Amino acid sequence: MKKLFLVLIGVFCLVLVSGFASAANCGGAVQCNCGDTLVEDYVMTDDLDCSDHGLIIGNNGITLDCDGHIIDGPGASVNSIIGIIIESKANTTVKNCVISNFRNGIYLSNYANTNTIQDNVMEYNHVGIHMDSNSDTNIIDNNTISSFTVQGTNMNLINTHNNNISNNILSNASMGIRLYSSVNNNNIFNNDIIDNNGEHGFGVYLYASSDNIFWGNNFVNNRYHASEVEGSHSNDWNMSNVGNYWDDFEGNPGYPNYYEIPGPGDGIDWYPTLVLPGDLDADGVPDDQDNCPNKYNPNQEDFDGDGIGDVCDFCSGLEENTLFCDDFEDGNADDWAVQSGNWLVEDGEYSQDLIIGGGGHFIKNFIIS
Repeated sequence: MKKLFLVLIGVFCLVLVSGFASAANCGGAVQCNCGDTLVEDYVMTDDLDCSDHGLIIGNNGITLDCDGHIIDGPGASVNSIIGIIIESKANTTVKNCVISNFRNGIYLSNYANTNTIQDNVMEYNHVGIHMDSNSDTNIIDNNTISSFTVQGTNMNLINTHNNNISNNILSNASMGIRLYSSVNNNNIFNNDIIDNNGEHGFGVYLYASSDNIFWGNNFVNNRYHASEVEGSHSNDWNMSNVGNYWDDFEGNPGYPNYYEIPGPGDGIDWYPTLVLPGDLDADGVPDDQDNCPNKYNPNQEDFDGDGIGDVCDFCSGLEENTLFCDDFEDGNADDWAVQSGNWLVEDGEYSQDLIIGGGGHFIKNFIIS
């Protein structure tokens, strides 16, 4: 019995040690795996598919460059699982990461100060970026954050101050930015806050938060663009004479002179922008050059070369031996069935028009070979 007991103790210790064996220090020339602590600058060379936490930032002043690689988690519904943890660290940089399927994509906590979160994509997380507990003077810049969950929040701030939040795309969540309790003196500017229509449907939601400034932001197609509640006051909604764009301005009580922020707070945008700046879908392509200006398509794919981007083109995706319509270049679906036969359809010169069906519709812009 004594020997059996010792064997069981040994097995238990082996299991315990093996449970921690996968979590180690990494960075520099040492490859990082899920759960590791980054102690030196590191450029990722592979994706990470994690069943628990992604990476932990372990030292001040280090840079994690994901170089476009993915850190993927077990799902947004799994509590307490985080993509990148920055706790009590300063002067670090996280950039070029794709972070998905975590409860929190990036988590800054407990005096995580003067860090830079830049050029990342966060999607399918319950919260994209979370900051709390006096995590101050951080730079959150040029990130694309889309929760794609009914209850998700793209950016969640609690008791955090003096951060610069700029040039981000915050979309498809319950809340674009949530400032909850003692979130003060933050500079929030030049963000595209769009399509937040989840459970609560707020572009920006402030609770007991004051002295923040919002300017140059574009509020488009949120159920409610902004709300100040429960002790939120003295927030500025314009910088000098630069306000924000609100796509519901004409229906606001302050129209045409100012934009009144809903809720019991005292928020007023005294200089609302009347015309949306020139990139409606916030894909980085100016509207006058965008082949689909109302839908996000930064790569401007146009398979059939008709000048209409594939995301707007009902007839994109030509395949060998299949004849597809060319939608008359009007952006509307055309009234015919797909015709199949011995055709090879390509982009390029026009050869002829082909009449099909009994309604006189025709297909154009193809080559028969």
